[in-house]
Amino acid sequence: EVIARSGEIFFIIIYILAITGFILIVCSGLIDITNLQPVLEEGIFPPLKVVFTQILYFPFSEAIVFT
Repeated sequence: EVIARSGEIFFIIIYILAITGFILIVCSGLIDITNLQPVLEEGIFPPLKVVFTQILYFPFSEAIVFT
């Protein structure tokens, strides 16, 4: 019981430290959001097209090859 209670306390402390660290990293300016810009340069449809073709072709073509 003592180990479980101390685990709960340490979990809360570690959780608070992680949130504080994330906030400090975001506020320090180390992360530049503009570096993510080219991902959706042509809109949402090209990534969706690739996702749906990969979902349709990969598992079913693998099953056909194995049979």
